[in-house]
Amino acid sequence: MLSEVRIGRNCWLGSNVVVSAGSIIGDGVVVAAQSFVSGELAPHTLYAGSPARPIREASMPPPSGSMGRLMSWE
Repeated sequence: MLSEVRIGRNCWLGSNVVVSAGSIIGDGVVVAAQSFVSGELAPHTLYAGSPARPIREASMPPPSGSMGRLMSWE
């Protein structure tokens, strides 16, 4: 059985991240390398681990230039 995966805008997934079928990743989410994503991830949050757990809120500044500042932590 196949399920759709949804990834929001301005997300960053580190290397070797695994996203399971049916997962939903909200806007502005950051997932640390080698994490396992299953289920729904709240927007603007940093996740890490296996399974991925919320670490802290993340705020994305507006883009400036082609690569601008990518992330700021509150």
